[in-house]
Amino acid sequence: MAEIAAFVEPIAPQKADISINFLSKLERNKSTRVSSDTLYLIAKALNTSMESLVDNMPAPEKQSTGPKQIELNNLLNSYPLNEREMLSSHIIGILEKRH
Repeated sequence: MAEIAAFVEPIAPQKADISINFLSKLERNKSTRVSSDTLYLIAKALNTSMESLVDNMPAPEKQSTGPKQIELNNLLNSYPLNEREMLSSHIIGILEKRH
């Protein structure tokens, strides 16, 4: 919801019934999560719908998954859940040691 700031700027916090602090965070893109209740209050204060606010948001950037990560996921998924969890734990341990 990073782009919600453009919609929030003209709202008085009292009109939207949200805190000045939270509204300020939205305006400065410092808050990345907005509850449906808050989104409703913002839409109501702007005399619009929640859908119109969400429809005007850019799609979040999707992280790409490389072929080796896909291969690893497929291989892990071929094991029963308890073994997948054990293997995943080992892989995470290895990766954490590299940092």
